[in-house]
Amino acid sequence: MSLKSAITRVESQRKLIQIPSNIPISILKSTTKFQVGMVVRDARKTARQYEKFGVGPFVEEDFPSVDATVYGKPASFKNRALVANLGGWELELLQVLEGETIFQEFLDKKGEGVHHLGLYVEDYDEEMTKWKEMGITVLQESKCPPPYPEGSRYAYLDTEKLFGIILEIAWPTTISLK
Repeated sequence: MSLKSAITRVESQRKLIQIPSNIPISILKSTTKFQVGMVVRDARKTARQYEKFGVGPFVEEDFPSVDATVYGKPASFKNRALVANLGGWELELLQVLEGETIFQEFLDKKGEGVHHLGLYVEDYDEEMTKWKEMGITVLQESKCPPPYPEGSRYAYLDTEKLFGIILEIAWPTTISLK
């Protein structure tokens, strides 16, 4: 999928998540930054392809799970993320290094492509409470390892049927891209 296609898809998803009036969450009000998350087999190779078209520079992070769950069960995994700013958006290229994750499941079922729309929020607990009160379940969740601040975490929500894409709730934004 091309970057233009990915951005177009996310823009259409953004419009989609603003439409439902029965959802008592103001995504734009509570979000400090948006992210397009793509799952790929080789994040470094994919980043080099994007860089040929002026996207980048990418910041690379290998991060292990910390007190993580996948489908509510304890999990251990390690992922590689290469991240670049795209104006008010962030592009994340995710590669599974080890363990069972929803990213590997996505690769196995759909191949490489846009996996999630990330929403960086100021109050993770408050935001997660809103989603859980609406019956939205967590697919995968983990705390962030140092050098992220104490309490940093992220969760991928089961919103694909609702919005056509998985949503990620995270705090804080990627440190190196603030």
